[in-house]
Amino acid sequence: MMYVVTYTLNPPRVPPPALIAALQSAGEWWHYLDYTWLLVTSESATEVWNRIAPTITPEDRVLIAQITYLAGLQGWLQKDAWDWITARRYH
Repeated sequence: MMYVVTYTLNPPRVPPPALIAALQSAGEWWHYLDYTWLLVTSESATEVWNRIAPTITPEDRVLIAQITYLAGLQGWLQKDAWDWITARRYH
C-alpha cells in the first residue's frame, strides 16, 4: 500500500530524528517535499500512525492517507520523483 504522510509541527521546528527514523523504517519512502512523505509498506494506516505517534507532540498535526489510484496525480516535481511514484503506483 502507498500512503501520503504529511505533518505540521507546532511550534514550528526541525523534525525530530526519531520521527524521520520511524518514517524511513516503515518501508520504501519518498521525501521530496517538506513535511510530506510517501510510504510504500505492508502496514496499515493505523500501524504507520503507531510507529510515528511516540515521536510527535499533542500540538502537532498529522495526516496519513492511503493512495489507491495514481492516475489523477498532477504537480511540479523533478523527473526522478515522478519516476519513483510511477514505478510504485499499484502498491
